[in-house]
Amino acid sequence: MKKLNKNHIHNSAIQLLSKTMETCTPDKLVYESVSFEGDSLLVNDSVIGDIGNIYVIGFGKASISMFKGLIDSINIDRIEESIIITHIDEQQFRYRNTEIIKSSHPYVTEKSFIAGDKILKFIERLNKNDLLISLVSGGGSAMVAVPIDSISIAEKVECISSVLTAGIPEREANEIKKALSKIKGGGLANACGAQRIVNLILSDERNHKIDAIASGPTVEPRKNYAREIIERYEISNIFSEKVLESINTKNDGLQNIASKKIENILVGSREDLIVNMNENASKYSFDQVHILKNLSEISTESAAIYLREKYHEIYQSSKIGNHLIISTGELQVPIENINIAKGGRNQHLCALMMNDADFDFEFSFLAYATDGVDFLEGYAGAFFTDQHLSKIKDIKEDIINYISDKKTYYLHKSLETFITSEITGHNVSDFYLFSFTKER
Repeated sequence: MKKLNKNHIHNSAIQLLSKTMETCTPDKLVYESVSFEGDSLLVNDSVIGDIGNIYVIGFGKASISMFKGLIDSINIDRIEESIIITHIDEQQFRYRNTEIIKSSHPYVTEKSFIAGDKILKFIERLNKNDLLISLVSGGGSAMVAVPIDSISIAEKVECISSVLTAGIPEREANEIKKALSKIKGGGLANACGAQRIVNLILSDERNHKIDAIASGPTVEPRKNYAREIIERYEISNIFSEKVLESINTKNDGLQNIASKKIENILVGSREDLIVNMNENASKYSFDQVHILKNLSEISTESAAIYLREKYHEIYQSSKIGNHLIISTGELQVPIENINIAKGGRNQHLCALMMNDADFDFEFSFLAYATDGVDFLEGYAGAFFTDQHLSKIKDIKEDIINYISDKKTYYLHKSLETFITSEITGHNVSDFYLFSFTKER
């Protein structure tokens, strides 16, 4: 992660965030949560005894790191066989009796269906007394896909791509994905031959609703809300009549899931990173940390207005010193024409903050994706400081156009305000950090 700047509080925020990402990795979070005591598996406060052979599946942006933490904790020799779905180059990983499959994200592709078919066949052949450990993290919804019988692979790809660019919140989008899937919304759990499933979950979900994370393939399903969501967000026009009919008449057919013993255990979330940042902020010259609510179910424009108001309010009421304000969320940006738009939601939010920036003190704002990808690989987000204000003022009209056309990549390229990053193998939220110095 980088972009360092002449602004010292900006550099402090970047360094604190980098250290937090190093400290709170998914493998460490899993390792600290899981252990064996005799023949019992201990996960946080849960004791899982009388277990047969252990099998492991993993899917999502953090699957590889979570798997590493698991085998570091319980030893890979205790695991009969594993299958891990990732979006990271799988060639660099080798584990005993483990198949690692590279899939795609954020769009569903042919790789998603190959991975979905593999993982479905894997869990179907497990025996009743086996234990399935499922490593669940956000992003798994795109990486693992098997469509319902009434629609083709091509039709599902088109539907999900349209949903992604419609700008509806991620949880609601996942409800539509569930309605079009054989494995989401409890489908994998229903098909599993093993009667016991332990889900170790790294949450990127706004309220940690477990059935929403990766669209809940291995958890007990809720009611199908897809039709209600399509009506609420007025997006029926993006689906064909055939697909709408399939959503309306879908029979979940999850008769087997009632007999399963499923335990869902949260091993990590954005709160772990927030706590760590708060505890270590003083080491990076911050005198006080302020924590705002997680932003969800609002537009990116509304988020920018809320953040500006809170930043001013906190500045006015703060004591002299260096301050850090932490907020999180995963905002959505509707895209009218995917072929001409270029950017990411953090780049877009940062551009909106630039457009109405009226801070007359030393500050830094940054928007960062913990998975290391702000839609475009290589870029985790964007930033700006008080040192950019004069140039921002000079290109005000351009900024408005970049925002309107959803081309904020070009704005940050011209200003050199990208935060560059490799894929991190993490995924808990986007972080919005505002740091400032109050001198009197």
